Amino acid sequence: AIDRGVLRAGVESASAEATFDLQARPELIAQLRDRGVEVEEDGLLRLRREQRTEGRSRAWVDGRLASAALLQQIGEVLIQSQAQHLQLGLLDPKRHVAVLDSLGVDESLVVAWSAARAEFNTVRASIADWASQRDRLLEQREIIEFQWRELHAAGLLGDELESLRRQVSLMEGGARLLELAQTARDRLEDDSSGASAGLAAAVGQLRRTPDEIEELRDALESVEGAVELVREATSSLEHFLASADVDPAAFDAAQERLTGLLELTRKYARTEPELVRLRDRLRGQLDRLATDDEIPADLVEAEARARERLDAAGRALHAARKKVARRATADAAPLLAELGMTGAMLEFEMATEADPDGPVRLEGRKVAALPAGPASVTLLARTNPGERLAPVNKGASGGELSRIALVLRSLALRGQAPALLLLDEVDAGIGADLAAAVARRLAALAESGQLLVISHQAHIAAAADRHLVALKATDDERASSEIRVLDQAGRVEEIVRMLGADTPESQQLASELLAADGAA
Repeated sequence: AIDRGVLRAGVESASAEATFDLQARPELIAQLRDRGVEVEEDGLLRLRREQRTEGRSRAWVDGRLASAALLQQIGEVLIQSQAQHLQLGLLDPKRHVAVLDSLGVDESLVVAWSAARAEFNTVRASIADWASQRDRLLEQREIIEFQWRELHAAGLLGDELESLRRQVSLMEGGARLLELAQTARDRLEDDSSGASAGLAAAVGQLRRTPDEIEELRDALESVEGAVELVREATSSLEHFLASADVDPAAFDAAQERLTGLLELTRKYARTEPELVRLRDRLRGQLDRLATDDEIPADLVEAEARARERLDAAGRALHAARKKVARRATADAAPLLAELGMTGAMLEFEMATEADPDGPVRLEGRKVAALPAGPASVTLLARTNPGERLAPVNKGASGGELSRIALVLRSLALRGQAPALLLLDEVDAGIGADLAAAVARRLAALAESGQLLVISHQAHIAAAADRHLVALKATDDERASSEIRVLDQAGRVEEIVRMLGADTPESQQLASELLAADGAA
């Protein structure tokens, strides 16, 4: 993404265009085709990007609208850049492995290592999680056993509560009816105070009264009728009591069962079906605890497969890096000498970390799987004859770092040069006495593709096929910038300015440098 802040104040949009001639670069055309970009028969590829202060930016590929993402993919194929002072990245040992890989290590080997290591770590994490869970279960074993025994003893079925509630409710009603019927019968049949005894006494008294008294005779008949009704009522109650099917023991058992289940649901704060699932889960945990302390077979098999893949990926990557490192050491020496570092040497040191349980076996021992590979990589340098090799970040000066970075860039581009290589002040820290050597090295790089160098060295500017100068002008209102292509007279004038003195001697030197392509 482009920051809208780069646009000048007051403008609505800005655009940049580039045309690449790829006729002589079939390998780049093939890489673009893999990304869905077809280059025209003339080999020209035209790119354009427009940034607006408002709304979305737009991109075009050969005049057709394209996404910014596609434009970026194309740029990754066609353009490489080394920003100003990128050589300072050599001061970070963590980046040395990337430097080595850029010299020709197959990227697929690095990708395979990363994928295999991620898979291995995932399996190991699963095993660690299993062990952690087992440890927690062991710590809670007594609680788990108690809870399981309690739930197991309860004989949970999962669907009893509602039926028990109904059963107990009905049985409670039947028992109450029996109690009422028994009480009514007792009050009718009690020998001393029951209704039957009272009525019998009343009949006996009334029978001793004269028959002539009509009112008493009517009363006797009514009382005798009541005696008969009481006898019938008593018979009905006795029949009910004799035939009622209410088992007190069954009622007590049902009530006790209901009470027990309700207590369990309250104690565990779970419904009856959830209690059944908890019981079964506790049983499973106890079964796992009862087995041997062996990792589950599926995890053992997964770890073995992941370990085998990681071992193969690690050995392949390590072998490739060693091969590239040996070639880089041999190829770097003459380039360093070319840049005034005769007797200098570069070497990539690969150090493994012993690990008895390591997944990779190298040189007869098991080693740890480090993030970037089975071995850490450190770039060593000897900048002067007779000195010992030392980490480049500890022994090289600023100018030496610049020359080492240029050598590494040269090695990295062999056989895989981009369409455009941009180097920003690759000569930083290098004295004028070495500028001519650097210019020759840059000229060699330019043979494989377009090279754009930003430099303040006169020798390097003179060696270029074309010389562009960045100009900045300021008026009362604002500043403006311009990139201008210089003609021969303009180049002489600019090189004189870069030499720092406008004298007949500097004029003569500028002309000589241009005539010699900066090598004078």
